[in-house]
Amino acid sequence: MITLRMTADVKDDRRVVLTLPVEVPTGKAELVVTIESPQGRQPQPWGVPAAEIRGIAAGKGSPPDDDTVKQWIHEHRTEKYV
Repeated sequence: MITLRMTADVKDDRRVVLTLPVEVPTGKAELVVTIESPQGRQPQPWGVPAAEIRGIAAGKGSPPDDDTVKQWIHEHRTEKYV
């Protein structure tokens, strides 16, 4: 059994060419590939950061109280069926 350790730079096309030394016999071979995450590289976050969208639907001023919301609902239902 021959054990070889090689490091390859994986490009965008995800192809790696492996050239074996002449000492390696021809015939069937089993290749084991190990891929480790690059050190110090963090995965990219998805979407928009919460800090950028926090309060996007907030209006100007304080929110309405429960009685005001109930009045709006009542008015909407009254308009709908009149």
